[in-house]
Amino acid sequence: MRRKERTYRRLGRQTRAAVGLVYAARHSLWLGPDHLLLVVNRSFSESYKRFYFADIQALTLTRTALGMIESLALAFLAAVMLALTLAALAFAWHPAAAVACGAAAALSGLALLVNFIRGPTCACAIRTAVQTERLYPLRRLKSARRAAALLRARIEAAQGALADAEAARHEAELSAAPAAGGVPPAAPPARAARARALPAPEIAPYRGHAHEWLFAVLIADVCHSCLRFFSGGAALLLLGMAIGMAMIAATVTALARQHRTDLPAATRALTWGALGYLVFTYVYGMIHSTVFSIANPETAGDAWAQLRAMAATSPLDSPGQAVVFIAALIISAVIGFGGLLSLRGHRRRPAGGAPPPLPPPPPA
Repeated sequence: MRRKERTYRRLGRQTRAAVGLVYAARHSLWLGPDHLLLVVNRSFSESYKRFYFADIQALTLTRTALGMIESLALAFLAAVMLALTLAALAFAWHPAAAVACGAAAALSGLALLVNFIRGPTCACAIRTAVQTERLYPLRRLKSARRAAALLRARIEAAQGALADAEAARHEAELSAAPAAGGVPPAAPPARAARARALPAPEIAPYRGHAHEWLFAVLIADVCHSCLRFFSGGAALLLLGMAIGMAMIAATVTALARQHRTDLPAATRALTWGALGYLVFTYVYGMIHSTVFSIANPETAGDAWAQLRAMAATSPLDSPGQAVVFIAALIISAVIGFGGLLSLRGHRRRPAGGAPPPLPPPPPA
């Protein structure tokens, strides 16, 4: 028997769309005979959105820094896990700890290789006359470009190829019609005019340095944590407390300054991630100090003695404490370096996304 031809062809991979830090739904994209089908699955419900080739106006691809951030995080995780494996062997930890750290280092290196082969990430969106929809399955730039080339052929078959010369001539005729006494272009509908008359929220360009200070403090926290592996002392512990206070002030200031600005979504998410990292370190610090006070009753009531006793300990004294310390180090590094990279890309973009106006012509 002849095999039945498939009606739909999958584009990209099935992807979970994240809302904040929570994965809200699974998105999959399918190419049909005359339309593009987006399937959104939310636990116990499934919805469908169809974009017919005759109605598609634009397909935009914007390269993002998420792939680079993922690569940096995986590379750092692999290096730290390798160092933790060597520490487990040097300090004669339980053999299971060395095996677990070595396996984590190997898996991180494999994930880094796969992420590098898949290439950079992008944000893909499709626009029609009535909506603009984000296509989450087209997350990698390579697959998004292949899908865009395939869709372009289908769209041109449905709408016809757009000749550049004809489009330029039509635009010139419309602009010259009122000056030549011709009929001006039709006015927009009243509903569209009323929609444009509504006040839009003001989005101010971001010009401050609060986020740069925040990410710089996080990188300083990474350097301080690395020093804790090789040396101790009360001075180093007091320096960590000072960095923590500076991080609190910088996080609060950055969250206040980013409200209604044109900062990228990645920078905003990393700033909220810094707040979560602060909460994590504060809760862990309270638990650790309480457990240390119970385990060392001779330092109870003497804050300076307790501080010196805690400074004499090392994060590598126990596997559990080392894992928490390494996790905090990774989170701080990802937020700090990722935030500086996203800010660097934002600073390079021109204000408003438009080129500067041309200079006026010289007088005759």
